[in-house]
Amino acid sequence: IWDVVWAQIDLQNVKDALKKFKTGKAGAPSGVTYDFLKVLDDTNLGPILALKQQCLQGLADLNMTKPIALMESLGKLFEWILFTRIVNVLAENGMIDLSQHGGMNGRSTANPIRILAESMEDARESGQELHLFSADVSKAFDTLEYWSEAMSWRALGMPQERPTMLMNMDKEGESEVILGQGRTTSSVQGK
Repeated sequence: IWDVVWAQIDLQNVKDALKKFKTGKAGAPSGVTYDFLKVLDDTNLGPILALKQQCLQGLADLNMTKPIALMESLGKLFEWILFTRIVNVLAENGMIDLSQHGGMNGRSTANPIRILAESMEDARESGQELHLFSADVSKAFDTLEYWSEAMSWRALGMPQERPTMLMNMDKEGESEVILGQGRTTSSVQGK
């Protein structure tokens, strides 16, 4: 079931992923932005597509090229393509609970919030007790150990080498903050 995730990336995959990124965002050290990438024609997107294929095959490491060619944007583009494919595999194979709304195509948090509000209103009007638990899990994946993530992917049947590739995409990314006075120095992020 996972072969579709690692299938050849084509030009349409890149164009579809680029449409998902907001315009007007600041670029990283090289100044390349999503706005710039979105106006590239097919010929100029070719080398980016070739790099994505090399990354998919484990022949290139986006983390090793960040300072030269703004791999932050290209890394996010690659991750978006893989993430979209993974979510589709999980959904098509019934591996996602229907109550899951975050990160799902065609779903938003509007429905669960409406259900919560109606449940609270019903309890108030009927005089019934209502016990709720709410937790902010927005950073949940930022706190998982890599070995635990890899084990979860393998439990879902993902081939052995692929979880390692996914974990390596998260390891030791660099970040900077843009301030009115300029950029901060790079700092390595990790778990």
